Amino acid sequence: MCVVVVFVVVVVGFLFFVGFCILVNSFLLMYFVCNSSVCNDIKFIYSHIAPDPVRSLSAITTSSSIDVSWDVPLCPYGVITGYNLYYREGNIVQTGTIVVDDTYSRLFISSSSSSPTSQKISNLPPFRNYTIIVRAMVGNNDGEIREEIIRRTLSNTGNMPTLETGVATSQPHTRTQVTYLIPDPRQINTGVVM
Repeated sequence: MCVVVVFVVVVVGFLFFVGFCILVNSFLLMYFVCNSSVCNDIKFIYSHIAPDPVRSLSAITTSSSIDVSWDVPLCPYGVITGYNLYYREGNIVQTGTIVVDDTYSRLFISSSSSSPTSQKISNLPPFRNYTIIVRAMVGNNDGEIREEIIRRTLSNTGNMPTLETGVATSQPHTRTQVTYLIPDPRQINTGVVM
């Protein structure tokens, strides 16, 4: 039984490795070797594959801007021509498939720019949440989306944290309860929540 399991694992691993090698060789052939009409057909097929998602999407905020950075996709399926950075005010997290609609603003970052994997979003109002998505571009194809991040611009009232929301409710003759959300300490200059 153990020998059969080991044999199956070795065969599956070998097939995966062979498939990966064929994929890599087809990309090498397509981009570095051939110029025939057959290769033009191959280029057409691959030009319709969306690149993988960008990796390590992160952002640092000030009271009026958000500096966004990311790493290139693991498998771009072609030459990356640039990145589309989408952002919108609000903290609506999408579940399931993430869809970019007309509520997002878009910035295009060319792969030939001096820093093609970072971008500053400027002139933002203080203490607002922004949903941010970055997609790699290969030709005219927007890449896949794995994640969206939400970041809040800092308050311009100094380094003291501000409550996001506060609601007081009173229960008759027993006690008063105050409910509030503590801001994310990573979004406050001092990192101190009082």
